[in-house]
This record gives sequence, C-alpha cells and structure tokens, in this order.
Amino acid sequence: MTYAVWCLKRFYPRHPENILEVHHRSLDSAVDTDRIHHRLDLETADCTDRVTAEGCPGPTAHHNPADIPQRSSETKQARRKLRTLKSTLAEYDFFLRVYERETLTREGKISHWPSDVDPRAEHSALASALQQAAAHFGQEVHSVELDCDEYPCLVSMTVDRRKTALEVLEQMEGYDDFALHHFNSPAEDIDPPFTLLLAFAPSTLDEDVQKRALYRLRQLETSAAAGDEAP
Repeated sequence: MTYAVWCLKRFYPRHPENILEVHHRSLDSAVDTDRIHHRLDLETADCTDRVTAEGCPGPTAHHNPADIPQRSSETKQARRKLRTLKSTLAEYDFFLRVYERETLTREGKISHWPSDVDPRAEHSALASALQQAAAHFGQEVHSVELDCDEYPCLVSMTVDRRKTALEVLEQMEGYDDFALHHFNSPAEDIDPPFTLLLAFAPSTLDEDVQKRALYRLRQLETSAAAGDEAP
C-alpha cells in the first residue's frame, strides 16, 4: 500500500470507493513526473562534442556543424573591417580638428551680432550717418556701401581721393566714440576713383572681433580685386 492510499484510508474512511481512482491518478502523476525529468535530461545533455549522441538533437538547418568554421571566418573578417573603419574615422577626426584649429587661427571666430549692440552700429543708422556725411563732399564720393553680415559692419567707400574717406568719417555726427580699426589702401599706381574698405565701429571691440573684422576686410578686398580683373 502506498503512502497516498494509506492517507486516504486514514482521513477519508467514508468514501472507500474513491480510493482506487485517486490511487490511479497518483500513478499517472508519477509517470508525468518521470517524463518531465527525462525531458530535462535531454535538454541539459552535453552536446558540445556529441551532436548526434543519445539525448542530443541531430544536425539541423539552423545548427549545421559544417557552417561553424565559415561563420567564424566571417566574424573575424567583419571585426577586421570594423577595426579598419574605426582607424580611418580616427584619422579623419584628427585632420578635421587640425583644419578647424588652423581655420580659427587664420580667420578668427565668426562674430555674431551681440544682443546689446549699440544702435548706432546697426546697418540702418550707420548707412544714414555715412550718406549725410558724404553729401558734404559732393562728387568726390561716388558710393558708400555696407557689409553687415557679421558684427561690426564694414564700410566700402569709392572716392576720388584717399583722404576723402577719412574726412567723411570725421564728419559723421554722433560717432565721436567710434574708431577706424582697419582699412585698406589701394596701390599708389591706381587711377581714381579709389575704393577703400574700412572697419569703422565702436572703439570697445575686443581682440577676437577685431581679428575677424580684419579677415573679412581682406576677403572683401580679394573679391573686389577679382571683380575688377574680370572681363
């Protein structure tokens, strides 16, 4: 008599007709338990070196032992390509940083317009003051233009005499605290009219802004020279 049957007889004596049925169920449960243990043995079998050994699955389309060397070779090749790409990217990054550093040294930082800029330095006010001052010189001043893409505006003035451009700046009312930071002077052998480029701005410009203004002035001078040489 099993322990389960003994317990049923001990605690359920009023229903002896159910003892046999319960006993059979307990036997079925035992069988199922054995099957579960057998399945676990199959799943945990060491199949590393014995692919077709007892308890191990045979070769399938997804686990073909013949593919293992090929896949290993492909993995090594992919890793070599990845290392090469990383090395190339590192070189590009190095040269880019060198280029950016050299560009910054040569051109200076882009000079954005400050939020608290002096209103007199803005395009509309500066252009109006220049035109009024130039009117005192009549035909000696041919044109006055501004480049205000960055701070401060650069002045391009075409005059009959080089000195006239400086005299126009002196005639500007309300700009006594502005200064001429940079200017180009055309070659002496060029016939008038002359085009002068000037960086006329508040005298409190910091060093970085002045450096950038000088670079911009030279770029404008190069562009103007190329335009004069064009047929």
